[in-house]
Amino acid sequence: MFDPDNYEDLREKFPIQVAEADQISDAIEDVFSKAVSAIFPFASAVHSTVQEYAELKVKQFKAKLKTFMVASDLKEEQINSFMVNCSEEEKIWIQEFLFETLYSADEKEKCKLYGYIFHELVLGYITRKDARRLIYAVKNLFVEDLEKLDSYSLQKIGDDDVSVPLENAGLLQEIGYDAGSISDEGENAGTIYTLSTRGRLLLKVLQDHGWLCVVSEQ
Repeated sequence: MFDPDNYEDLREKFPIQVAEADQISDAIEDVFSKAVSAIFPFASAVHSTVQEYAELKVKQFKAKLKTFMVASDLKEEQINSFMVNCSEEEKIWIQEFLFETLYSADEKEKCKLYGYIFHELVLGYITRKDARRLIYAVKNLFVEDLEKLDSYSLQKIGDDDVSVPLENAGLLQEIGYDAGSISDEGENAGTIYTLSTRGRLLLKVLQDHGWLCVVSEQ
């Protein structure tokens, strides 16, 4: 039985992708090592410390890549078929995304969300433009903010700590202002938000993959 937590199982199911990940990991480690050797040619203690850090970052990258690959749930032939139809510019973007975005992901859960988006892109459910914008939104938000995205399926007064970041990421739009009632002396006043087109698209992707529950709109 395939075990996504077993790196050898992952290597067997995705041989090309894992091989490329290993090459990237080796390249990162080599760059760190050469850079440190050049800057501190006689500081073996410093070199050892930074080398350990480089090895840690490589290990973290492999873990992020594994999370992404399992979440994307794509067969090798599906990825190859998609890549054949990509221009050189698009291929470079995908390579940069796989390396830079995953490598710099500040929350491991984001790698899972990137996998869902990549799945939709490869199978043609969303456009490359959509994918870029959704990835940008996920990259610039906290996962805990994204977990509240479904609460804006219906119009509601926003919580500034959440609604403002979601709006800045292009996932919400303002539709009015509620001044509150006389009885509460305006304590419940605030800006009314709802999901933008991009926000609804991301919500659908997350719900389709079971990451967020479906909120029925009445």
